[in-house]
Amino acid sequence: MSAASTDVARILTVCTGNICRSPLAEALLAKELKGLPVAVESAGTGAIDGDRATAETIELGRRFGAPEVEDHLARYLTEEILEDVDLVLTMTRVHTEAVLRLAPALSKRTFTIREFADLAETANLKEIASIGRAGKDPAEQLRALAAELSNHRGEIGDKQSQLDVSDPYRRGSAAYEHTAEELSPAVRTAVAAIAASLGGD
Repeated sequence: MSAASTDVARILTVCTGNICRSPLAEALLAKELKGLPVAVESAGTGAIDGDRATAETIELGRRFGAPEVEDHLARYLTEEILEDVDLVLTMTRVHTEAVLRLAPALSKRTFTIREFADLAETANLKEIASIGRAGKDPAEQLRALAAELSNHRGEIGDKQSQLDVSDPYRRGSAAYEHTAEELSPAVRTAVAAIAASLGGD
């Protein structure tokens, strides 16, 4: 899904193959942010264009009420994909580094999804709701939220190493369950912050 104008804020989720973690995150975010001016996409740092999501990812998508994961097609992350993205949510710090090699200007808009959630969790939702109000459009409001949370990264400290989402690829169903357990609460917290910044409930 692509944003046609600045009337829509763009979120990109990133993992490696774009067939497990990032498409599931994309689908869950899109589901929970439905009705808000947000477009959610995904890509992978080592993806093969056109690959399908894994069967386990599709099953998780169905279970979480996001069956559209079945139609997902992987995309290799490029500078072009990163153009005009307002928030990048990666699965690990390695993915964040890959994003910033392609687009250094996104340093204040790129987080691991669990890092973003951790930062948002310590913020007051009423304060978050006021951050982007001066923005002219949803993109500016989301960028303002990202910039504000980025200013507090130092408060996480050594916890950074605990904020990756584990890769379940070819590791069996238990690994996928573990990934879902790491990802779903982060998505919920991220959604609450994003919705608050955009004026949603």
